[in-house]
Amino acid sequence: MKYHFCTCFDNNYLLYGYTLYKSLINTGMDFKLYVVCLDNEVYKNLQTLSLSNVELIPLAEIEKADPEYAATAQTRNRIEYIFTLSPVMPLYILKKYPDINILAYLDADLYFYSEPAELYRILGDRSLLVVEHDFYPDQAENTSLYGKYNMAFQLYRNNEQGIAGLAHWRKQCIAWCYDRAEDGKFADQKYLEDWPVMFQAVVAPNDSGAGLAQWNCGKHKYDFSGKKPSVDGKPVIYYHYQGCKLMKWNILLATGVPYNRYIANHISNFFYSVYYRALNQAKKELTQCLPSCNLRFIYQFQREKATNGKADKKLTFLQYFSKIPLFFNGMLTFCGRRIAPLTFKLFYYKKVNH
Repeated sequence: MKYHFCTCFDNNYLLYGYTLYKSLINTGMDFKLYVVCLDNEVYKNLQTLSLSNVELIPLAEIEKADPEYAATAQTRNRIEYIFTLSPVMPLYILKKYPDINILAYLDADLYFYSEPAELYRILGDRSLLVVEHDFYPDQAENTSLYGKYNMAFQLYRNNEQGIAGLAHWRKQCIAWCYDRAEDGKFADQKYLEDWPVMFQAVVAPNDSGAGLAQWNCGKHKYDFSGKKPSVDGKPVIYYHYQGCKLMKWNILLATGVPYNRYIANHISNFFYSVYYRALNQAKKELTQCLPSCNLRFIYQFQREKATNGKADKKLTFLQYFSKIPLFFNGMLTFCGRRIAPLTFKLFYYKKVNH
C-alpha cells in the first residue's frame, strides 16, 4: 500500500519536519509526503535537500488558489493563520492530485515507529478518521477547552463525503480560528467534534497504537524489549512529541505544558531518548547538507519572531525562567534521560496511579 501524507512547517521547524520524514523512511513504508512550505527559506532548503518521496508546495501557491483564506492573514497572528490552513491544505492537495484516494494529515512533531496500516483498516469504507486526545479521566476541563479530538493525525478520503467534511471545516475556520478557547471553540481543533455525527467520521480506538502523547501515555502498558515498541499488545504507530524541543547543553524539553503528570521513567526514557537521538542525527545531516544556510536548532518559546533588542531579551529570560518548574516534574531530559529529583517523582506517583 502507498500512503499519501501531508504536513506543513517553516524553516524554524525544519529540524522537526525533517525528523518526521526520517521516521517515515525508517519504517520502510511506501509513501509520498506533501510538504506545504510556510516560508521561502524552508522551500529553498528542502529543494536543496532533494528528498525522495517528498512533494513541495509553496504556501503562496495555496494562497493564490484560495484568496479567501489568504485574506484571513489580515486579522490573525502567524500561528492562527497556520491553524486556519488546516482544512485548506488537504482540500488543495486533493484537488491538485486527484489520484490520491486517502490523504493523511500529520503534525510535524510526530515520530513514526511503524506504518499506520491499522488506522486505515479502522477507517474501512468511511471517509474521515479522527484520533482522541484521550486525556486522563480527571482532565475533563482540557477536553472541554481544547477538544475531544487531537489535530495531529487525520484521514480524509477523496470522495463526496470526505470533501464535504473538509469544506465545512474550511468554512468554520475562515469564519473563526484563533489561538484561544471561546464560546465552545478553540483554534481549528474543536470543530472536529462535529465529524462523527455530521460526516460519520471514525474515531480511532485508544488502544490502536496511535495518539500517544505526554497527556495520556501513562494510561497504557508497553513492551520495549523487541525491535519495535508495542503498546497494549499492538505496535506503536506514532508518538506525538507536542512541545518537545531541543535546548542547549544536550537538554531536551519533553513538553512546554506539564499537564500535571509525571511520566514513568521507563516510558520517558524510551520515547524521549529515541527522539533526542533522532533530532541530533537530523541536526547533523542538515548541517552537512546545508552548511551555508541559517539553520536554527535551539528552541524558542515565542509564538512570534523577536523584533527588538532589550525588550525581546527580557521576554526570553522570563519565558525561560517560567520553565524552571518543568525541572521538578521530569519534563527536562539530559541526553534523552530524565532529570527529576526523587521527591517530586514520589509526589507525582502518589497523585497519579500509572
